[in-house]
Amino acid sequence: MYLANEFDSKKQTLFLLHGFPDNFRVWEPMCNFLNNHFNIICPSSPGTVTDDSDLLSKYRLENLSKYYREILSFAMSELTNVTIVAHDMAGPYAHHMLGFLPDDTKLICINTLSGQMMLDRKSNPKQMIRSAYMSLFQLPFFNKKLLSNYWMDLRKSAARLGRSSILNIPASYNENILNGFFFYKALIRDVKIFLDHSKWKNDVLYLWSDDDPFLVKPTTNEMERRYDHYSIIDVESGHWPMLDVPEDLANKIMQFHGQKENDE
Repeated sequence: MYLANEFDSKKQTLFLLHGFPDNFRVWEPMCNFLNNHFNIICPSSPGTVTDDSDLLSKYRLENLSKYYREILSFAMSELTNVTIVAHDMAGPYAHHMLGFLPDDTKLICINTLSGQMMLDRKSNPKQMIRSAYMSLFQLPFFNKKLLSNYWMDLRKSAARLGRSSILNIPASYNENILNGFFFYKALIRDVKIFLDHSKWKNDVLYLWSDDDPFLVKPTTNEMERRYDHYSIIDVESGHWPMLDVPEDLANKIMQFHGQKENDE
């Protein structure tokens, strides 16, 4: 776990959940602009910092959501004034967590979707085409070397399709990249749990990059089916805006909470 600053019970708490194949360090550039305004908790999901032979079980929706809640409970005496911030594959887990947090818990989605929206993109066929690569991670005969090579090729494709520089795309976690594939396997196994929840009443902000090569911006129809209260803001970035435009992203998060932007 990475606790970015000292806890202040008077401040709103941001609980930052990374995606695949990252760890908590992906949030550091953005946290530099938020440390003075929020409590910040950045956990690393199981397997992204150490190897583990039982990752598939730990990445199941109930288990990983429980793990995240225990981290929150450790840092806070009362689970109030919390905003969950999720990127990429953390989206389904973040949505599931709303079920056992207070009703006023806010959610910020950065280039991510709920589990339902990941599975049901019939109103957005472009996403079905872009997500075709996910099927590779379900094949049992794909060895680690092949999957690792595929990820490196994916990085190059991301750079060509809108990233500012391939150097900014996380690649320093080589020993942990393969563990991240368990995200995909666990998500597929939990399809029924995703579909059991239809709509959220929480206040939700979507921050969506205009040059994301992996995910297509959700349609109004998709959003209205899933949320009572939501807003969506475009970001000039690739898939990792917390690395590309950290200050801009921090300012948008502050605006969502009714705070003034950084003057730095």
